Amino acid sequence: MSTAWALLLSCWGAFFVVFRRYTHIKKGKRRRMYKIRINNMRFHSHIGVYQEEKRIGQSIEVSLEVKLNVDEKKINDQVENTINYADFYETIAKIIKRSKADLIETLALEIIEEVKLTDKEKIEMVKVNLRKMSVPIEGIFDNVEIEMER
Repeated sequence: MSTAWALLLSCWGAFFVVFRRYTHIKKGKRRRMYKIRINNMRFHSHIGVYQEEKRIGQSIEVSLEVKLNVDEKKINDQVENTINYADFYETIAKIIKRSKADLIETLALEIIEEVKLTDKEKIEMVKVNLRKMSVPIEGIFDNVEIEMER
């Protein structure tokens, strides 16, 4: 066999290995990203820096976005093959009910951490927007909002 043919066959072999690996990954990778959002959940909380905020309480709104990595073949219209967003709502409600945090940032971190624990394998990212509807600041505005993503 000539050197040119040997070189051509070895290049073809290398191409075939790379192509096969690429298509195998491409074909085998059925996991797709999608997001679940729950917007403007309203709760009564007792968080805040001032005693009055903790004693009287106040309304807060929470919006949640969860990015999921799920095998699309397994969804099959079955909630157990994805994530039940009602579980997210219940988790957030429990956290807010028990929280005595001073800062909304602390509350947002608690929410992110607990939501991630819901399903470590499927959850890629959690984003929380948390709004305090009444804050002890003079001025005219709708709310104070923070956004955290992990």
